[in-house]
Amino acid sequence: MKPFIEGEVVRESDGRLRFRFKKPPPPSLGNDAPETASSSSDAADLHYLTDEEAWEIFDAAARRYLKMSGKKFLRKWDAGDYPDPDAEEGVMAVVMLIPLVRPVVQDR
Repeated sequence: MKPFIEGEVVRESDGRLRFRFKKPPPPSLGNDAPETASSSSDAADLHYLTDEEAWEIFDAAARRYLKMSGKKFLRKWDAGDYPDPDAEEGVMAVVMLIPLVRPVVQDR
């Protein structure tokens, strides 16, 4: 199944998530990437996700791949209903987006 949005998510040092689109962003997200201090030529293709946009992406993926809402998927995930995320098609695609809607906790 082809991804509905192609790109990568990166967590910046200040904790914000940044999404780098491989193609122009969907019209619903606009193309209003903030100005950055980076001198990189790819700075224009960055869009900082709001919490609402992150949830919209996560929920859309859960609905597309698993035919359930993002909230229902998180309840099932937290309950341990997916002991092997690779066993069921589409689960890993949604699991990889969990950091969009939940803070990442790192052991130090």
